[in-house]
Amino acid sequence: MAAIMVLLLVALLVSRQAATDDDRQLGVTEGMQDRDGTKEVEGLLNAALVGLSGAENPGESAAILSELKEALFSMPREDAVEVIADFLSDSSGNAATGMSFAIGEGGKLDQPTSLRVALIDWLGQLDKQRAGEVAEQILSEPTHPDEWALCLRNYAWAHPDLEESSDYLIGKWEQMIGVESWMKEPSVGFLEAFDVVVHARAVELTPRLAEMLADPSGNAGAVRHAAFLTMDRLVVASPAEMIAALDESAELLDGSDAMHAQMVARADLSEPEQRQQVEEFLLDPERSVEQLDVFAQIFPNANYMVSSNLLTTTIIPDGAERRRRDQAALSQVERWLADDRFVTRLDWLRLMRDRLQGFVSQPAVPE
Repeated sequence: MAAIMVLLLVALLVSRQAATDDDRQLGVTEGMQDRDGTKEVEGLLNAALVGLSGAENPGESAAILSELKEALFSMPREDAVEVIADFLSDSSGNAATGMSFAIGEGGKLDQPTSLRVALIDWLGQLDKQRAGEVAEQILSEPTHPDEWALCLRNYAWAHPDLEESSDYLIGKWEQMIGVESWMKEPSVGFLEAFDVVVHARAVELTPRLAEMLADPSGNAGAVRHAAFLTMDRLVVASPAEMIAALDESAELLDGSDAMHAQMVARADLSEPEQRQQVEEFLLDPERSVEQLDVFAQIFPNANYMVSSNLLTTTIIPDGAERRRRDQAALSQVERWLADDRFVTRLDWLRLMRDRLQGFVSQPAVPE
């Protein structure tokens, strides 16, 4: 069947190359026909649209998209870019692929959910600046969350300076999560778009993320998980700022004591500000037994979620860095054990000390 679909593409391309005035009824503008090479690309785009509409399974869709991508990426770049941009200017032309939204290396898609999603992805690879301009156009109104996710990525690629782009990106992300239907039935692309918050280091959104953790409605399980991962990755990216934000949002985190403790347990005690934050966390008279238990059992939290993301890459400390942090943490915990202020925390400190002693006594493993 896949071979038949490819033949359909070829047949439709031949028919499009013999275009008449009827072509304009299928969305080809007179200006496009006058440009060298664009008739051929536009014909293949329309052939792919027809082919995807009739595809019976994701495998057939993948074959059609592979054929289309090969043609687009082998053409003069400016021709492919402008035809893709023109096609995307009209949201009525689209077809689903039957595939799940899946991100690969470098934020590029391995599996697009529709023809438009594929084209947005490819446009970002072909011309970041043009893709950023098209992203602004698409982001001017709700279309589909998967499209918005990729447009946020493309805009960020076109504007790498966070001082320039962060306000726009966060504003659009907040607009995205404000679409009720998208939030109630979140697509994979919708959930992947949470990476924009990490990219922008938007610790000021901690209260909003904390509210999502407590939301029991609808498909909140997926959104809750995305919010937790976002907060956790923000701690990794900006530990002192995020731990402070967690403390300020403590009331909103009621019921998420274990999550809160796990995130604070990422602190690096060799850093004075983070060391002070952990000290205050441990000495807080309102700290629950559950939080102290979780903190002591996981500190230092060196568990990392390794994944392909739209914009960010999680930097995992190497063995030498982890060992340095463990040694600094052990020294500090031993000082706390001798500090009268921690007399009510001795059991937890001893558990932390035992864990750390086990880590630092292990021979160094060559990287």
